[in-house]
Amino acid sequence: MNMVLSKTIAKIRKEKNLTVNDLIRDNMSKSSYNRFAAGKADIHSHYFIELLKRLHVTLTELEYIDRGYVPKDINIYLSRIKKFFNKRDANALKGIIKILESEYSKIHNTEYQH
Repeated sequence: MNMVLSKTIAKIRKEKNLTVNDLIRDNMSKSSYNRFAAGKADIHSHYFIELLKRLHVTLTELEYIDRGYVPKDINIYLSRIKKFFNKRDANALKGIIKILESEYSKIHNTEYQH
């Protein structure tokens, strides 16, 4: 499961002062974890989820940490939509729609379309 996030998992483990043995316990072998943490091998999703549980981190939090504590663009837009909706600012909402339509046409990410 996701070698891209493996280095972030290793970073969080170190920041929480956990040993590899503390983190993996009976979940996987130390060599499997080390290959995963180095970005050299994938692991099964079951093991990945167990690592997140033991780190007390959600997948959303892991992605946020991996991006350097910067929210995804779509989350920024959703926050703005909520703000403009609560203010009943239809013009601002229309502006956001135009931005999202433009983003979708560039990258075809359905998050922007929905």
